[in-house]
Amino acid sequence: MYIYSVKSRVNNEIVSLWRSFFIEHHLDDLIATGCFTQYEMRQLQSDDPMSTHFVADYYFDTMDDLDRYQREYAAALKQDIVKRFAGKFHSERSIYQVISQKTK
Repeated sequence: MYIYSVKSRVNNEIVSLWRSFFIEHHLDDLIATGCFTQYEMRQLQSDDPMSTHFVADYYFDTMDDLDRYQREYAAALKQDIVKRFAGKFHSERSIYQVISQKTK
């Protein structure tokens, strides 16, 4: 199992719109591609007066799934975010392989 992790720093002036858009649309749009099996979104607890930090983790089974996402869907989904929130956020992406996991 792998995780495609997207860390975003969002200007506080749009943070409510950003959060709502992600929860109500974007996260489900990524799942609807069929490339990811689940997601988890977190918000950093911070006193930063200028921005709020989020992490969205998208789980996938094989690197072929991520390759397909990047080939077929990523550009359009990223463009949708840029169109709505241009200049008001910065995102960084990482890929992790899960090497150990335990659930209670």
